[in-house]
Formats: sequence, C-alpha cells, structure tokens
Amino acid sequence: MELNHLVIVPDGNRRWAKKRNLNLWQGHKEGAKVFQKLAKHIIDSDIKYFTFWVMSCDNFKKRPKKEISVLTNLVGEGIKAFYKEPLIKEKQVNIRFYGVWKKYFSKKLVKEMEEIEEATKKYTSHHISILIAYDGQAELTEAMKNLGEEKCSQLSFEKIRKHIWTKDLPDVDLIIRTGITNDPHLSGNLLMFQTGYSQLYFTPILWPDFTGKELTHALSIFEKNERKLGK
Repeated sequence: MELNHLVIVPDGNRRWAKKRNLNLWQGHKEGAKVFQKLAKHIIDSDIKYFTFWVMSCDNFKKRPKKEISVLTNLVGEGIKAFYKEPLIKEKQVNIRFYGVWKKYFSKKLVKEMEEIEEATKKYTSHHISILIAYDGQAELTEAMKNLGEEKCSQLSFEKIRKHIWTKDLPDVDLIIRTGITNDPHLSGNLLMFQTGYSQLYFTPILWPDFTGKELTHALSIFEKNERKLGK
C-alpha cells in the first residue's frame, strides 16, 4: 500500500528531559536532532509528503516565555541547518511552513525562513511541511473569512478547502504520534481537511528516543493494513 503523505506529531521532549533531570530545552534540542535524522530517512524512503508538527498555537500561548524563546531559536537554527543539507537540492525537496509563526519569530528569522521557502518552491520531488503555531480551528476560521460573501448554499467541502492554509497538502495516509501512554489522541484539530481517512499509529516512545527502526516498524504496519476508505 503506497504511503504518499506521512504526518508526525512529536510528543515527549519535556518528559524526556524531566526523566533525566535535565533542563526542558535539552529535551527540545534532542528532539530537533531526531527530526534531522528521520527527515533524511523519510526522504530516502521515497515518501513524497512529510508533515511535521513542531508547535501548536496553544504551546505558544500557554508555555513559559523562556521556553518559547529557546524553542523558536532551536526551530530556526534546526531548519536552517537542515536546508543546508546537500540532499535538499539533490532530492529536490520543497520546504514550507504553515501556521501563524510569523507572530512569534524575530523579523530576522522570519526573513530567513521565507528565503528557504522561496529557494525551494520550484522543487516538487519531495515536500516537507513544518507546522508552527498551527491550529486547525484557526485555519478553518481564516478560510471562512476568506470566503467572504459566499452563500452557504453554494459552499462545498472542496470550495472551503481551497481557502485553507494547507490547501496544497494532499490527504494524509498515516499519522504517527509519539509519547502516548494511556490516552491515545490527536489535538489542535490537526489538518482537519486531510485526515478524515488517516491511519493512526500511537507509541509510548518519547520523541527524543524515536529511532529510524521505530519509524520503519510503523511504516511496515501501515503497509500490512487494508485501507477501506469508507467502503
């Protein structure tokens, strides 16, 4: 079964750090390293679309300012380092950022990230999408505002979808969420227009401990399962 669009929700950085009596930022730093490794693995696996949820809107609103400051710097430095990897050009990887991240990042970092989007916009072999300060409800609300005076009787799912932030992303085949114990769940209304028929894979492994081997295991389960898609 072909896997065209993979989403990863990386949970557990802070718990990983607390278990080791480390500062929270060290958990996020380790998590950033895992992203770098697995993104390369995913590209080499010929998965065309990979979406990675870095932070939700709630994360920015509810977490301590110091932690947010560290996180934004880590995210920025990690993205810039990843963009410099030779495989970005070799494999023609398009990099996009979705959410209201520009509200929280410095002007310098916003400019650098916009330059990365511009430099890779013509690449179509692989697509890496980073969700930062993203929330599905905010995305839907913005779409409805953009529809303006459109009559309700004329609205359709596809028409609304054309106005969402992530309109260029295809339906999601598999969602992997790490760091789950007794409460398997999604949150923040993740990609509401693309996840109706997604398969879900939950693991208790905290994100900094999630390896290429674990990813391969999740992908093998997906390949074995039959997707009925409402049939």
